[in-house]
Amino acid sequence: MSALSYSSITDGAALQTINSIVIYEEYLHAKRMVQQVQGGMYWKKQGQYEYLVRTSVDNRQQRLGPRSPETEAIHETFMARKQVAMSRLASLRVALEEAQRLNRAMRAGCVPNIIVALLRRFQEEGLAAHFVVVGLQAIYAYGAVAGVRIMTKATDQAVEWLKSVDSQISIFTDLTKQDDSSIERILQRVDRTFTYSNARGLIATNAQGFKVSVQRSESLAADSASARCIWSMPRFTTPVIAANGTMATMQTISPNEFIRLMRSQAAKVLEPQGVEGELAQDLSDVVQKMLDDDVLVELESCLSVLGNSYHR
Repeated sequence: MSALSYSSITDGAALQTINSIVIYEEYLHAKRMVQQVQGGMYWKKQGQYEYLVRTSVDNRQQRLGPRSPETEAIHETFMARKQVAMSRLASLRVALEEAQRLNRAMRAGCVPNIIVALLRRFQEEGLAAHFVVVGLQAIYAYGAVAGVRIMTKATDQAVEWLKSVDSQISIFTDLTKQDDSSIERILQRVDRTFTYSNARGLIATNAQGFKVSVQRSESLAADSASARCIWSMPRFTTPVIAANGTMATMQTISPNEFIRLMRSQAAKVLEPQGVEGELAQDLSDVVQKMLDDDVLVELESCLSVLGNSYHR
């Protein structure tokens, strides 16, 4: 019998989750709108002529043409769009902060704070689309969509199993080894105590023992067929809420692929009845039950939520 089950969150927490996700997604949309009007426009006089110049955030300049009714309209439209976009973002930032405060008060979230902080930092750096959570922590995404919490039966061993879920995160990336320094910089911004080791991937551990395992998709060529296709598996993307109320978007694999992956891992464990093998099996069983009970459905990936502005 599985040591894991699921339980619906309270009606109050469910309502707060719905409200906060609406605000969060509007906030992300507003940020994208602001990105479209980054930089500025100004009139530059040269001799007897005056030109409209567009500036970018890296100080590059583009001359759009001499002053005319057309360029004046371009300038007016841009400045109006920028003012509206920035005003909306400022309002939504305040609303998001309040929503996150209520998330904490209503106990709407249960994801470890450091996991959400890490996912949020990937978003802020424009890298979120390059990372897929493939380990045990995917259950937080499934639970968020289903409105449930994964629970343990009252055994010391079961409690230890979920502690292992909360103490690590496993991520695949399509970034290459040369990008490890960028990943390390991001982790340092989340927690300065992270230390690193590099093998086929990147492993970081902080002072509290939380481990981040980043494996590059390009390093899977020597692995089994099931491992090689992990990066191309159907995605499941949804906002998640931390225990402290903060929010981020988690991109992981679909529940059906998670079930297959966990069962495959359980079968490969040297002692299938050991803690590692049983945890993988129990997690696959509880996600399967969520699907069977129709509290969880597959989602199409929404990369627009994540953004993919990173360029190597």
